Amino acid sequence: MANPNHLTAGVIGLGLIGGGVAASLVHSGRIPLVYDIIPDAYQKHEGVPAQLSSAAAVARASNVVMIATFDAAQAKDVLTGNDGLLEGAHEGLVVVLLSTVTVEEAREIAEICSQKGVRCLDCGVTPGSLAAKNGLIAMVGGDQDALAYARPVIADWSADIIYCGSSGAGMAAKIARNVNTFGMWRIVHESTQLALASGISPDKYLELLTKLDVKENLFYNFLRHAAKTSDGRLPDEMKAVYPKFMQKDLGVSITLSDTLGVKMPVRDLVFDLINDTCGLNDSDK
Repeated sequence: MANPNHLTAGVIGLGLIGGGVAASLVHSGRIPLVYDIIPDAYQKHEGVPAQLSSAAAVARASNVVMIATFDAAQAKDVLTGNDGLLEGAHEGLVVVLLSTVTVEEAREIAEICSQKGVRCLDCGVTPGSLAAKNGLIAMVGGDQDALAYARPVIADWSADIIYCGSSGAGMAAKIARNVNTFGMWRIVHESTQLALASGISPDKYLELLTKLDVKENLFYNFLRHAAKTSDGRLPDEMKAVYPKFMQKDLGVSITLSDTLGVKMPVRDLVFDLINDTCGLNDSDK
């Protein structure tokens, strides 16, 4: 087995994520071999060396190769196309799929690799804004031995590595987390519009959110609970207190948004689901 300190890393696809991963590897002292279909893509990322001639060339000279294409079709083309990665496959090679694809596609890509004796890890990553600053969280699915082998390379571009389970689990974790992220974007948009329409300045509203939404507040307490249950309902110790506050506070928000003409469809849905969220039966409604 190769010395972890001497593992050679490759990166195929030098967009926001792939280019950031390559730059982070440079920061860590593990200079990557890189390739992108755009000949000068490497120039957009500080310190990243000139590109090799093909994905196959990267694979031949690498122990661990990250694939960071836009979608599954591009990832498959990287693997099986002309001068594709699998043409340069060799014993021990590990592929780390960073592209966000469906769980089924992640497993299909892993199977394509397996047919050539290559192990493949699906690896959801976030946040993209920190890709070039060794700041990505790596959510990994696949063979644990493959992860143990590739871990030193992944550690050189990530802030943390979380093993999520068998093939597809890393991608499932990323997909689920994105629902939370994009859902929060929408509800934050709605609440912000309500605040601004009420005359609160954007800077002041940002200040209060920064001070109020800290790790020990109600949101984080519910998040910890929700991660352990499947029904989406409040924990028992909260059911006796919070339903009436949810109904009252969301109710007055409806009055305010109606008065100001601010549309809040996500808030309206949350209000309609209060009884379900709180686990109230028909006799309690």
